[in-house]
Amino acid sequence: MPDPLGIANIVSCYEGYQRQVGKKPDAKDSYGLISEHSHPNSACFNRYCEYAGSEVRFIPPSTDASVLGEERYLLDFLIFLEQLLKLGKERVVRKQIIAMLEDIARLAQEKRK
Repeated sequence: MPDPLGIANIVSCYEGYQRQVGKKPDAKDSYGLISEHSHPNSACFNRYCEYAGSEVRFIPPSTDASVLGEERYLLDFLIFLEQLLKLGKERVVRKQIIAMLEDIARLAQEKRK
């Protein structure tokens, strides 16, 4: 019976393909990075990260006070989702998330006045 089509087997097969075509096998590393950043808990670290291409730099968090108070993590999560969808070249849901973020920014401006 063949191995099931689990993620581990698919990633291993792709690394085998990368070797066959003369490329450095990096599928496990790439999958690990994508998995790590697609987990909702990673949104908590957005304040501490700066993205430069495929490189992630850890930085001191901004000292700007949030207009959302305790719900700030939801804003971080929306920004995180928008960035993730952008990487995947997804357009429909990303457009809606951008609209929500713009509405939140507009409301924050009105609140400051």
